[in-house]
Amino acid sequence: MKWEENSCRYDSFLTVFSLGLYKNFDEFDQSRADKRHKHKKIYSTLCDVAQQLEKADSFTKRSPVIDNFWDYLHKLKIDENKRGEMGCVQELLVTLLPLLHLQPFIEEERKCDGCGLNETNRIRWPLPLKIHQLKSLQFSSIQGYFDWFIGLRNPEFCEICLQDKLTVSMKSIQLPNFIIIECIQTAKTKSRNKFEFSQTLLNKDPKNKFELAATINQPYPYNFNSSISKPKCFNKKKPDLKQA
Repeated sequence: MKWEENSCRYDSFLTVFSLGLYKNFDEFDQSRADKRHKHKKIYSTLCDVAQQLEKADSFTKRSPVIDNFWDYLHKLKIDENKRGEMGCVQELLVTLLPLLHLQPFIEEERKCDGCGLNETNRIRWPLPLKIHQLKSLQFSSIQGYFDWFIGLRNPEFCEICLQDKLTVSMKSIQLPNFIIIECIQTAKTKSRNKFEFSQTLLNKDPKNKFELAATINQPYPYNFNSSISKPKCFNKKKPDLKQA
């Protein structure tokens, strides 16, 4: 898509949703959004945008559909940045929250050998699953972090007794069919240059796997592009190479 006014984050997000997810997978059908969710109308608008982009004759000129969607999210204070201002793609993930089937419940069990804490909480699967500090660099791959998240974790800091004797185990009542991951590397992990982003994510119990569908990448601050494994194409006209 040709873009102006720093729209690369919207173009990347809408490209992945429109060409990689919407209508390609039943999980992202508009009817799957929970009607009770406060952002149900926002998700319906996102799906409408995808349908309008599909009907566009060409992308060599910037579509007002994207600008209108940006203005709409800013008006609702979903996106704090108005059109033309820099921002992050993560802010746009709020539009997917009405898809509660992407956030099934997890049983989190917390036990502390220091103070005797023993509690079980029922929480929803995070959207996105955030991989940030990588637990002091003990993980060398997305797979390693995923195994840690859904399994028994090493002793952590307990906020009650202030000792590193808290163990947390996660029991997934149901895994989502899609996992959206937000991975932010630190300067140290980048310098090591050994962190593995595999295209397949394995789950040991039950034995199944997740295949990479798409990525939104940040090659440098406030610049975004996207990649889709098996994109659909609905641009019927050939682009004018002088304009593209």
